Amino acid sequence: WQRRNNFFYSFWFVTFFMIFGICIAGWIDMARVVRGEMIRLKETDFAAAAKIDGISGIRILFRHLLPNALGMIVVNFLFLIPQAIFTEAFLSFLGVGLSAPTASLGTLIQEGRDRMILYPCELLAPLITLCVLLVVFHILAMAMERRGGQTD
Repeated sequence: WQRRNNFFYSFWFVTFFMIFGICIAGWIDMARVVRGEMIRLKETDFAAAAKIDGISGIRILFRHLLPNALGMIVVNFLFLIPQAIFTEAFLSFLGVGLSAPTASLGTLIQEGRDRMILYPCELLAPLITLCVLLVVFHILAMAMERRGGQTD
């Protein structure tokens, strides 16, 4: 019982700090892009008209600026998903991330690398899965970015 409880604790401990580290490293770019978009939107005619009408700054932010910036925020977030997936797989491959009993693409690739000569499918299956996953999320983000530029 003690060993199982220790495994559960270490799994969640490592997973939490890996996700926490990825979030700490990834929020800076998102904050810079959102700040730039808010500054750009603040200078538009509808924001100036709302300010002339006497609407408070908080209401302008939530009623006018955030809805107009939401598409850009979603697209930027979708571009961060493949980056986070790759970072997790890379850290797990190096042995810094999730440990071997936990199913992660990085740990599966690491285990497949050891048996590459006898069982090449153990290396190719997780590699192809990782590549397809990254390409699909990137294509989805690019489609959302193109869709966001269109006016209906």
